[in-house]
Amino acid sequence: MPRLAAFQSLERPAVLLLGVLGVVAVGAVDYATGGELLLYILYFVPVSFVSWRLGKRPGIAIAVLSAATSLFSGSLTGTDRAGLLAFVWNGCVHLVGFLVVALLVAERHETLDRERDLARTDALTGLANGTAFRERATLEVARTRRWRRPLTLAYVDLDDFKAVNAEFGPAVGDEVLRTVAVALRSAIRSTDLAARIEGDKFTLLFPETDKSGAKVVLESVLGRLHQDLTRAGWPVTASIGSVTTIEATSPESLLRQADQVLYEVKKTGKAAVRAAEAGDANKAT
Repeated sequence: MPRLAAFQSLERPAVLLLGVLGVVAVGAVDYATGGELLLYILYFVPVSFVSWRLGKRPGIAIAVLSAATSLFSGSLTGTDRAGLLAFVWNGCVHLVGFLVVALLVAERHETLDRERDLARTDALTGLANGTAFRERATLEVARTRRWRRPLTLAYVDLDDFKAVNAEFGPAVGDEVLRTVAVALRSAIRSTDLAARIEGDKFTLLFPETDKSGAKVVLESVLGRLHQDLTRAGWPVTASIGSVTTIEATSPESLLRQADQVLYEVKKTGKAAVRAAEAGDANKAT
């Protein structure tokens, strides 16, 4: 597994270099054996490797290199003596075979990436879903515990959202949720994460952000939300509760504490922001 992870972490130039070296190695073995062994299939390894890691264009380049190397090796060993027409035909067959493999492998990888993205994306809003949020939160919690850097998690809940669904219907309710998602996404940094956990409940994750910094950002988020919801004419507000930590044990513990802070907001009037340190939810500000 560690070796596999090392291959997965290779940068683009390293992947290309390995692909080229793989083609050259197969060509050298092909030449060394004098063409007595059919090594055509071995070229599929570097072609597939590069196509899987880097996509269609680099895969096509390695496919062309493989076809050229295969033909060159054959000409050096004297195994291809059937004349120019046969030489061209064999080259085309080799090239088509390598190209088909490159395109199929690259397309398969793109399909898996799309499926992986869809599995981690909320279909209605386009935000991260609960699965993606917990994966990212788990990584951030581990990083926070290791480096003792602050991490803030916030719960965003819509006030009176059920009344909107009841009065205007589910279609308008969905539009409200999409509007909220756009507002959240535009109000946070690229390093932060916005996710829809369930229904009208959203979460925000702020790495490297302390309590005071988070409150400033969240007040801006709340202002943006209320501005967009009011402009659309929807009788909805939002409440936000956040918790900041440098020693969280798990995303679930942070979620529970942020939910407790959010409950305090709801209990004391809604449409506001409250921020707390981990383990101190009742002393939120």
